[in-house]
Amino acid sequence: MALNLQRSFSEHFDLSLADVFNSPHLRTTQTSELIFGRTSEESWWLRKNCETLFLPSMLEHKRQNRNLVLVTHSTCMSKIPGDMFGRLIRMDVGSSVAYGVMVFMVLEEETKELQVLGYLYADDWEGFIL
Repeated sequence: MALNLQRSFSEHFDLSLADVFNSPHLRTTQTSELIFGRTSEESWWLRKNCETLFLPSMLEHKRQNRNLVLVTHSTCMSKIPGDMFGRLIRMDVGSSVAYGVMVFMVLEEETKELQVLGYLYADDWEGFIL
C-alpha cells in the first residue's frame, strides 16, 4: 500500500516543491521513507512537547511557495488551536479512524491562519491511488 501511495503522490504532486518532515519515531520515519522517499533530520518538534510547540514550529518551518508535509502523530495534530469553538482539527486521537489520517490545510500567508481543506482517512487511501 505504501509504495502505491508513493507512486500516486509522485504522479499527482510535485514533491520537489515540498519540504517533508517526520517525527523521529520509527513508525513515522518508516512511513516518510516509504511514501515520500525521504526522511528528515532535526525534527523532534514533531513529537517532543508538540502539545505546545507544534503550531509555532510548523509555522517556522513553512517556506513560502513550498508545500510542507508533516509525518507526525494525531496527538500533535489535535493540539492545533482553531477558532473560538476549539481545535482546528477535531478528531478522537484514541480512535482507530485517527490512525493514518492525512489532513490537508492551507496557510493564509498574511494572517498565519490555517484552514482545513479536507481529510483522507486510511480506509480511503485505496480510492486515492489512481
